[in-house]
Amino acid sequence: MAKLVALRKTAADKRAEEAAGSDHSVSMPMDSHDDAGPTMHLLSHHLNKMGVEGELPEGHEFEFRGHVEAHQTGHDGGEDRSHMRIRITHGGTDKPKAEHGDLRSELKKNKESAEKKAADRDALRAAKKVAKHEAAEVAE
Repeated sequence: MAKLVALRKTAADKRAEEAAGSDHSVSMPMDSHDDAGPTMHLLSHHLNKMGVEGELPEGHEFEFRGHVEAHQTGHDGGEDRSHMRIRITHGGTDKPKAEHGDLRSELKKNKESAEKKAADRDALRAAKKVAKHEAAEVAE
């Protein structure tokens, strides 16, 4: 299960955006007319809070939690109709590090590999020096 993080903007987020001249009044528009299910549009601050950096492949799964803000029922042309607005409060995703190009781990892996190669090279040089020195002593 993905770790769910709060998606609402904190007072500190709003102050930082106001200081930067950004409009923080934009909400997540919902499209309930999509046959595949409703869609959500997540803004960059939502994605950043969930730790999403870079592009994710189409079909990558997310998990969300929220609550009902408004629910209306009625009749339209003899049919019962129901409408609901849900506030999404938490969201998260399990993201394999390879999908996001985890730069820190890649740098660490490369550094360790370079250090191992350098140590192996130094050990080989030392062994060659000892072998050369021993060969010179035997020749005397």
